[in-house]
Amino acid sequence: MPSHPRVTVIVTTRNRPQLLRQSLESVQAQDCQDYECIVVDDASEDFGATERIVHGLRDARFRVIQSRVARTITAEALSRFAKGLALNTAIKHAAADWLTFLDDDDIYAPYRLSRGLMAVESSRDIRMTVAHASEFNTVAPTWPELTPMQLRAIRNPLAEMMPHSSTWTLSRTAALDAGLFRPYGVLEDWELYARLSSRVTIWTDNTITASIRRHEGVRRNYGLDARIAMRRQFLRSGELSPNWASRAFQLYRLSLLESHAGDYLNAAGHALMSLVPVPYPRYVRQTVRALAGGMAKREDVEREAI
Repeated sequence: MPSHPRVTVIVTTRNRPQLLRQSLESVQAQDCQDYECIVVDDASEDFGATERIVHGLRDARFRVIQSRVARTITAEALSRFAKGLALNTAIKHAAADWLTFLDDDDIYAPYRLSRGLMAVESSRDIRMTVAHASEFNTVAPTWPELTPMQLRAIRNPLAEMMPHSSTWTLSRTAALDAGLFRPYGVLEDWELYARLSSRVTIWTDNTITASIRRHEGVRRNYGLDARIAMRRQFLRSGELSPNWASRAFQLYRLSLLESHAGDYLNAAGHALMSLVPVPYPRYVRQTVRALAGGMAKREDVEREAI
C-alpha cells in the first residue's frame, strides 16, 4: 500500500460478500491506481466471509477492518443502524487527504477516482465535489463518453436532489470539521451533506461516475417502519442536528419515508415542520404530495365504505 495515497476509498459492507466482490473489482479497475481502499465490516454475521473477499483480491492497497458498536448502545435498533459509526471508523484510519465512498452493492465507473481528484485538485478552495450516478439491476452499466469537465458551484445544495454518496470526493479535513457522520441512526449521509453545505461550497461535475444497484435489499434489511421509528426516536430525544438547515433536511427526508409507508398525516406534519427553518421549493412540493396522498387515501376509504 502506498505510504500516502492520493485518495482513500471507503467501502462499508454488511452480509453481502458476493455483491461486495463486484464493488471492489470496480475499484481495482480504476484508471487512477494511487489509492488505498478500506473495507469496513458493519457487524456482518460472518466477518470471515468479508475477509475472504478482500484477501482474495491479493492487492496490498485493500484492507479490511471491523466496526464495533459501543457497549453503551444497548438497544437492538441502534446497533442495526450503525453505518455512520462504520464510516467514521474508516475515516479515522484513512491515510489520504481525500475521501470517496462506495456502498457494497454499487460500482464505480473506471474513471471515478481520476475524475473526482481532477475536480478537487483544480482549485485550492474546493473541499468537496459531487457528480451523477446511474442505476442498474444485474447487468453492469455502460459508461458514457467523457466530456470536458465543467464544474458548477451548487447555490442551494439542500434544494437540489442530494447526490449519492458514491459520487462524493470529500476533503478528510472538511469531514472532520463537520463532525463526521452521525454514528447511529439512518440517512447519515444526507445529514452530513446538510451540515457540509453550511460549511463548504459544494461543486458538481455533470458526469456519471458511479452506478447504483436497484434492489429492495435495504428495505428488507431495515424496513421503512424501523427507519421511521428511529427518526422519531431522534425527534423525541432532541438529537436532531442543531443546524437549522440540517434539521430541515432531516425532517424533509422523514416525511418522504412516511409517505412511502402510507403514513400521510405524519408525512404532511414533518414536511410542514421542515418549511419553518428552510422554505425550499422541494420541501413545499413534498408537503403538497403528502397532503394529496392523505386526501386520496381518505377518498379510497370513503369509496370502500360506500
